[in-house]
Amino acid sequence: MKTGFGPDSPERLAELRRLGAAQRNLRTEVLRAVKEGRLTVGRAFMEHPELLDATKVGRLIKSVPGWGPRRTHLLLSDLGVEPERSVRALGPKQRARLLAAITQ
Repeated sequence: MKTGFGPDSPERLAELRRLGAAQRNLRTEVLRAVKEGRLTVGRAFMEHPELLDATKVGRLIKSVPGWGPRRTHLLLSDLGVEPERSVRALGPKQRARLLAAITQ
């Protein structure tokens, strides 16, 4: 018998959906700021690490002005990183090499 207060209650699920939507909206806004040049990837890593953790590396790089699909593919191939890999899965050295490459 469900009491309405358990971990899978409709109220709890609605709250989780609302929080997920808010997180996705914030992530989209950060990527839009990068695309428009209002925010660098380095600053985004420092100011919004929790938002970018779930972002795919390919999507993040493509949001940088001047970085299209071809250039992104070449960079990620050079770094040995799959475009569908999340930013969270990057090691510290990979992150540093990625930042160095896109800020040149």
